[in-house]
Amino acid sequence: MEIVSTPEKAPEKANRTDAVPRIFALVSGAWLAIAGILCWQLSPEGRSAAAILWFVGLWLLSVLDIAALGKTLTAVLGLAGGEIQEPEKRAGAAIRAFYWGFVKLACLGFFALALTKAEAAPGIGLLLGLGTLVIVPLAGGVVWSQRILRNA
Repeated sequence: MEIVSTPEKAPEKANRTDAVPRIFALVSGAWLAIAGILCWQLSPEGRSAAAILWFVGLWLLSVLDIAALGKTLTAVLGLAGGEIQEPEKRAGAAIRAFYWGFVKLACLGFFALALTKAEAAPGIGLLLGLGTLVIVPLAGGVVWSQRILRNA
């Protein structure tokens, strides 16, 4: 019996593109743990539960916002770059781009809504929760770029 092998993606390219979401997920989880502890320790007496609740809510919204931005850009660049030639696949990619763009827009609306209702929220929870929008892309980008440079 003869075993027939099928050609696969180049392992080098597959590892680079598959690792990106995993890197950002790990950085996001690390930020959740570190900032959660900071939020608990630095919140005013008796307000730690509210601070952590605000932090986790804004963290979830921020992570969804960052993921939606990444998915939107991936779909739009796939369309604009000519990677997708078949009309059926182009229509699917356009629908994906509109969907993730809508999710991104909805996240911005929820941020605005949350910040208008946040007058009684502990400041540390707001600061660390919104800090997710800066820390996760920045730290994830540094880790990802170091990995690319190491493998180059």
